[in-house]
Amino acid sequence: MVNSTIQLLECYKGFTSFVKTNVLNLIKRLAGQTLVYGVSTILVRLINYALAPFHTRIFEDTSDFGLITIFYSYAAFLNILFMYGMETAFFRFSTHEQNSKEDVLKTSQGLLIITTLLFTSLIWIFSDAISAFIGYPGYSTWVKILSLIISFDTLSNIPFAYLRLQNQAFKYVGVKLMNVLVNVGLNFVLIILLVNHTEYLSQWSVYLGSKPLISVVFICNLIASIVTFLCLLPHSLRISFRPDMNLLISMLKYGTPLIIVGLAGMVNEVFDRLLLKKFLPGSPQFVDAQIGIYSGCYKLGIFMNIAVQAFRMGAEPFFFKESKNVESKKLYADVMLYFSIFTLFIFLLVALFLQPISYIIGPNYRSGLYIVPWLLMAYFFLGLSYQFSTWYKLSGKTLFATVFSIIAAVVTIVSTIVLAKSIGILAGAIGTLLGYITMTMLGYIAGQRYYPIPYPVAKVGLYMIIVLMLYFVGYWLQSEIDSFILQIIFNLLIVFSFVVVVAFLEKNRWIHRVSKRK
Repeated sequence: MVNSTIQLLECYKGFTSFVKTNVLNLIKRLAGQTLVYGVSTILVRLINYALAPFHTRIFEDTSDFGLITIFYSYAAFLNILFMYGMETAFFRFSTHEQNSKEDVLKTSQGLLIITTLLFTSLIWIFSDAISAFIGYPGYSTWVKILSLIISFDTLSNIPFAYLRLQNQAFKYVGVKLMNVLVNVGLNFVLIILLVNHTEYLSQWSVYLGSKPLISVVFICNLIASIVTFLCLLPHSLRISFRPDMNLLISMLKYGTPLIIVGLAGMVNEVFDRLLLKKFLPGSPQFVDAQIGIYSGCYKLGIFMNIAVQAFRMGAEPFFFKESKNVESKKLYADVMLYFSIFTLFIFLLVALFLQPISYIIGPNYRSGLYIVPWLLMAYFFLGLSYQFSTWYKLSGKTLFATVFSIIAAVVTIVSTIVLAKSIGILAGAIGTLLGYITMTMLGYIAGQRYYPIPYPVAKVGLYMIIVLMLYFVGYWLQSEIDSFILQIIFNLLIVFSFVVVVAFLEKNRWIHRVSKRK
């Protein structure tokens, strides 16, 4: 008993020492990026997430929500083409000592202004043909509105990146909050106004089309994007009329391969909706309704999505800055371990408490809850793929990213098409998961050859297996226990057991840290 107590105390000392010397040190080094920009990302996404319960209740016909999702999915691909890798190129060349941040800003922003005007003009000219091509003739107005949203967002991306690079966190967060508050606020005000005053709805239908509420959703987004652009105007218009052509060419060489990476990555993020639209059996109205259900349930992955995206926002500039540190590789490995434990904890928490969480979305959308655990795991692998992509971004070997992304996209497309007719919308979730797993594995294998980092892959794999086993135990218990209170208690015990397992498996490491310090 005495020995056990002493060992427990040693473990506790090791834990506290480990937290102080490693976790807190890591947090401090990462704080300038992940904490500041990560917290802002969480806040912005949570506020924006208020639209999920609102829209899934306003649009009781799930096919209307499906339409919104489909058009935004096409917009996501256009956004990649409009940017053609310039944001990542901006980070890369701004951190080089031989380049002035001002020169990189003026060069990249000036080029984006020219190409954005060109792309937007072409979309407006061919808007009727585009709307017919995607299967929605007569909705060219939506195509035009979305092209303007993409344009203003594109011209805001480099100024946002510049603020991040200059550590102007408060301005960055303030403008981001302004964008989402304007968008969410206008959605609530205008849609409620139109729903409660049908006479306004009928009058404005002449301008807004046969589905005026959907048009309002897009218009609110456009206004928010314009406001954001205006807030960033001092940076948006800092362009060079005599750009450094060598710098411009170098940025294009670095950034343009990332178009394929971005498009392929977007296949995993949003192309599943478009594939389901094409390959799900049933009438067009039924398919749109199924995509609406799928998209509504997709929103429930926000907790994992926030963790992954907050990490990405902070980690990219952080990894570039730490690349010259002699202990950078060990640091990257530690980040991967902590990130994995945290996101697996989120997976278990959300997956086990999915039923109460599902009340966030409207009742007409809850029939698709079975896809959520698959999507949560897909986000987990997406987070890992971001970390395993560090090596080619630091070494400039972006061609590898292109190849890996194409292979992953092919896996996503093929698996979704093959499974769509037999398992319905679940095919989209499984296809997304398989695509991210493929991208993660390829990034890790190649990275260990060209830029080896001692990632604790075996330990993370063990944690993942433990979490999945705990989830299946919890899932089985929920089917056997009728009492909601008992289900909650057992789920809490299961989540707590994962914490205990992590503490047990990491205790030797903590104790070793204490011994090393002594």
